[in-house]
Amino acid sequence: MADAEQELHALFRGLLAEAVAGGHVRDDVEPEELATYCLNALAAAGSERSEAAVGRLVEVTFGGLRPPGR
Repeated sequence: MADAEQELHALFRGLLAEAVAGGHVRDDVEPEELATYCLNALAAAGSERSEAAVGRLVEVTFGGLRPPGR
């Protein structure tokens, strides 16, 4: 399981690095840290029973990725 988690983290880190380079994601936090943030936040959403609660947590996660001022 740890290998799969590491691969998923690396995938997120790479995608976020590309998004940072394109100006789509905040650049004041390293992609490594953003990947950890996303995976932990989305893991929390996985424990929710309500679809509305999951939607709110996903929105909060996306909000945390937005560049300042957007």
